Amino acid sequence: MGSTYKHLGGKKNNEHVGGGKRKEKKLAWSRSQRKLNSHPLNTDSYKDNNLVSNKQWAYRTGYSTALLLTHLTETWRTAIDSGKAVAVAFIDFKKAFDGVSHDILEMKLNRDFGITGTLLDWLKSYLHGRQQFTVLNGVKSVLGPTLFTLFTNDLPASVSSGSLYMYADDTTAYCIGETIDIAIAQLNKTLKEVYKWCLTNRLTPHPGKSEVMLLSKGTPMGPHAPTRNLNS
Repeated sequence: MGSTYKHLGGKKNNEHVGGGKRKEKKLAWSRSQRKLNSHPLNTDSYKDNNLVSNKQWAYRTGYSTALLLTHLTETWRTAIDSGKAVAVAFIDFKKAFDGVSHDILEMKLNRDFGITGTLLDWLKSYLHGRQQFTVLNGVKSVLGPTLFTLFTNDLPASVSSGSLYMYADDTTAYCIGETIDIAIAQLNKTLKEVYKWCLTNRLTPHPGKSEVMLLSKGTPMGPHAPTRNLNS
């Protein structure tokens, strides 16, 4: 479609400049980065105002991978103890942070989060023609992960056939059914919804790194229905 996908990070300048000018450029970028990192976009304010899905557990105060794992496993255990079955898909995305469409991201920042004016211009400058970095002059960039969180914010709500939780790009979808076959059938509907979202947002699932797990009491008796391929 002609779109290009680049890193969500710092700018690489190939222009040959003197030491003084190079230092001025770094200091100027450092000041801009500090402004961006301290902006409410990078604090809990946009989360506290319910702008971000409560099923995204990354980069949030009081949330962690351990707490998410506890939440999920307790939900599954309760279902299994009541005699039900659980079908789980662990979904991986190809080059998730680097594969974001900047055009779609900028549209979502404006449409879904009301970001306009100078801040939106800053973010556009941050995205275009840049390469990722971690630390510059002691300033750590946290915008890349934050922007990815905002980009995928509507993914959990796009799934109605099951439940979907995220920790950054690590995505877990699950369905609970009276039998394993029912749970699998429901999970296949969920994966179809995830695939549809991926097509719309130009983010590619990685089937080779995605896994499916079936949970139930006792030893499951097969064969069972196959699970859907994430790329079809």
